[in-house]
Amino acid sequence: MFIYSLNLLGVIITNLPEYIQLLSSDPTNVYLIKSDGEAAVIDPYWVDPTLGVKELIKAAKPHRLTTAIITHAHFDHYGGCPALEDKIKVEILAHIADAWIIEDPDAFFKQVYAYENPTAEKRDILLKLAGGRGVKVNRVLRDGDFIEIGQKVLQVIHTSGHSYGSICLIDSEDMLLFTGDTPFPSEWLPSWLGLLVDAQSYYNSLIKLSKIKPKTVLPGHGRIIAADEWGHEISAHIERFKICEEAILNILNEDSYTPLEKIRDRMIEDILNEINQDDVLFRTTEWQTVHSMMQKLCMDGKVEQGRGLAWRSL
Repeated sequence: MFIYSLNLLGVIITNLPEYIQLLSSDPTNVYLIKSDGEAAVIDPYWVDPTLGVKELIKAAKPHRLTTAIITHAHFDHYGGCPALEDKIKVEILAHIADAWIIEDPDAFFKQVYAYENPTAEKRDILLKLAGGRGVKVNRVLRDGDFIEIGQKVLQVIHTSGHSYGSICLIDSEDMLLFTGDTPFPSEWLPSWLGLLVDAQSYYNSLIKLSKIKPKTVLPGHGRIIAADEWGHEISAHIERFKICEEAILNILNEDSYTPLEKIRDRMIEDILNEINQDDVLFRTTEWQTVHSMMQKLCMDGKVEQGRGLAWRSL
């Protein structure tokens, strides 16, 4: 049975089955699944983790909250786990390629600032966002695994690229697709190049998802996506990926090597209509994204890497 649902922000969400509840969308969509006495939360993160966990436990009743599923190891998808673990014993699930980041409180910091000189202040900010400590991943997931929540079954789809262990989850009975950040909302495209650690895998993941025909898509951020919008949403990201690659090739020339920083800055100038100046989600993530695209183009035989982070076209 499908019903209308009202989330905490008062936004009406249509076509959600009665066993799924959108608990929060500030800034991450936190989903609660309840079936046959059991409950699971997908991507527990709140600006106020204490309040978020309180609301989660209340919403789960009378079902027993047993599971927390992490779609990928970015703080805004698992940062509520320590607060949740302090209140109730749950089994934490994540893909094997991302589990180590959730368990190591410094891992995400090291990954985000891989291209910049880290500072103690930046470390403290990110550690706080990640919940202040690492948590044990009790079950590692792989592509094709099944997760049972009462009578409901979710299948794991490995969609590497945004992180190495990014996953989507599909309820094949009702054809519901939880996508995490693969892809992130198309509304973000004017102000952000994105965050990729593996551009080739991300592109392959988009192609994989384009072949799935869900009735409803439940993303990690932004609005719920209806079936008739899904094809356009995926196509927009595939097209944007190709535009980014073409822009890079236009920046480079055959005679001299261009440093990564210059490629990144020109990409921001040429591709973005607006500029997101957020310290965590802008310059540092664009380093990773553009570097990942350069590596893909290098493997495609379209560019050549010189010494250091510099490339030229072939």
